[in-house]
Amino acid sequence: MAVEAAIAVTPNEAARIAHVSSLVGELARLEVSGLSQDDFLETYDAVARLGRLADALRARFGGDLARRSAPDLPGGGLARRQGFGNAGTMAASVTGGSRAGALRAIDAGRALIPDVATMLPEPAILLGAGQACEVGQSPTPRQHRYPAVASTVLAGDLSVDAAGLVTAGLETLTDRGSSDQFHLFEQRLVDKAVNLAVHEVRRLVASAVARADLHGHQEQERRQYEQRYSTWSEDHTGMVTLTGRLDPVTAAP
Repeated sequence: MAVEAAIAVTPNEAARIAHVSSLVGELARLEVSGLSQDDFLETYDAVARLGRLADALRARFGGDLARRSAPDLPGGGLARRQGFGNAGTMAASVTGGSRAGALRAIDAGRALIPDVATMLPEPAILLGAGQACEVGQSPTPRQHRYPAVASTVLAGDLSVDAAGLVTAGLETLTDRGSSDQFHLFEQRLVDKAVNLAVHEVRRLVASAVARADLHGHQEQERRQYEQRYSTWSEDHTGMVTLTGRLDPVTAAP
């Protein structure tokens, strides 16, 4: 299985990222209308991969933000100490995106963070039992929680939105079987998700998880059915406002 490559943690990561941002900013100013069709398509593919890799970096920080924002940490976690209700709200504010997009990035980030790192209450990097890596030292390789998702995202082949949906789906499985069986299921899911649009990945994940975890799927359907509601109110002009929440079966046309 894929493991996290040992990359030294240095105190000037922000400066390195700012340098790359400057280079990308220059590229964003390029005039592309003069490119031939073949050159345009080739360059567009390269731009798409660059975007996926930039999103992977954002997701990695989002996943670690969620780890640092666990409510049982001092002060309720990093997000609360910064004045936000949770990691999703803080990530949306920092990135300027939607909360839904921030949550998908956080889900994808959980796959990118090595398993042992998710268990650490502080930003130290675990080397072994009772040992932590100081800033500037190279950590030893570590296993990702979802290695197929991680390797494909870090290669720039899977979008963060798709990875977030796959990871969220894998997290819902109540019966994972053996580790080998689970990771084989994960790999097959990732292989199918590559090059699919987000709405197609959503359907793919829902269908695959339902087949793999029938009991869990039935429990989810039961909870969704029990959580249905519909209310209406009439204002002083006679206009009626409807509010509701329906499970997929009830809402189906």
